[in-house]
Amino acid sequence: MNITDHYFTVQHTKKPSPSIVKLVLDFRKTIETLETKQNLPYALQQDGKSEAYFIDCHISSKNIVDLYDYEASLDPEEQDDIKANRDLQPFHKLFLKMIDDAQKGRQFNDIIVEYLPDGERANKPFKIYGGQHRAKSIEEAANKDIDRYHGFRVYFCLNVSQRNDIAQVSNANINVPIDLLDRMQETVLGPELRNWCKSVGLITKDFAERKNKEGIITARLARTFVVNFMFGKNQTKPVPNRPYNCYIGNEANEKYLAYSNKDRKKILFDPKLKEAGKYFVRLHRAQMDRIKKDKELSKTAEFRTKTLTPSILSAWAFTAGILQNDLNRLKKLYELPEKAKNKNPLSAKEMSEYKHQNDNETYRGLGTRTDKRERGKLIELFLVYSEKQEPLITTALIDAAVTTYLSNILTEEKTKKMARIK
Repeated sequence: MNITDHYFTVQHTKKPSPSIVKLVLDFRKTIETLETKQNLPYALQQDGKSEAYFIDCHISSKNIVDLYDYEASLDPEEQDDIKANRDLQPFHKLFLKMIDDAQKGRQFNDIIVEYLPDGERANKPFKIYGGQHRAKSIEEAANKDIDRYHGFRVYFCLNVSQRNDIAQVSNANINVPIDLLDRMQETVLGPELRNWCKSVGLITKDFAERKNKEGIITARLARTFVVNFMFGKNQTKPVPNRPYNCYIGNEANEKYLAYSNKDRKKILFDPKLKEAGKYFVRLHRAQMDRIKKDKELSKTAEFRTKTLTPSILSAWAFTAGILQNDLNRLKKLYELPEKAKNKNPLSAKEMSEYKHQNDNETYRGLGTRTDKRERGKLIELFLVYSEKQEPLITTALIDAAVTTYLSNILTEEKTKKMARIK
């Protein structure tokens, strides 16, 4: 039989490599599809952006459910334990409706998989990168003997970048948290940031895919910590009357992604960064534990994970960086959890209740916003704490730090205006 009886390439598709041809023919021989049953060839196509090869086909429920791999990895050779998909949401109303629809005979389409028969879990060669809830719904229906054909897009011989690109596009809807996309992107960059976070105790296995009450850090926050520590470290030392700032969000992400692979690996092996990470974990765990034990404060969920508030995390990391040349003050900053004794080290209630006379009515306390001014206030708070003898972050210390920051802003503005006058 001629090979074109099995597949043909469509317009704009380059000639596939022998390894792709072999895998497509293996798929044709091994997996029963509607197309093979009807003796129809596959249309082998190539994505114009990622240059990945794929076919569209239809497979019955009974022939597919045992072949799913929900634990698919973007980098099965180097980081197989880091899965590509977000966690299933078994009680989400839309997922429950999918299950109900599948059991009533609904046929689903565009489930995105890679055919990988020689990788990890070879008995489950269909690595799911998009449509895992639909796939699970098909499985639930098959368990009730509902057998219908469903549409699959099957990719062959993907590399790490192609998997990441396909998985991001497949998950690009309004319900997918941006932190999940960051987590996937970090897998493509390599294991270094994950390994660093594991070494200091920020994660045990993988980054969180969204903000969470368990206090697990996201990839974006981990990047934010690294960027701001290095930003602070590259300053000489704190300068009196200077209002400082730091990076969060997309700005921090862009700074991190601008590092070359060589620079990023060098930074993540910096012993001072690792030391700062370990002390930050001590602060984070103390905050979590002490709020949990306080019946009154534990009623406010944000108090427990306050350390992972973007403005607080970035300000603390920047301050730890800039104090690298002042070891006495750095020691004081690092010892905040111990000096606070049995109280929560970030004084969450005092921060939440604080309002300067210049703040507007909608202001909800220090450390609740993420704007530039909020970050500047928090940097000043940690700098003032590191300099003074107060063991705790008190309301008086907060007020002094915020007032100092606002004064420094005015001083800077005055200096700029005076410079314009001859």
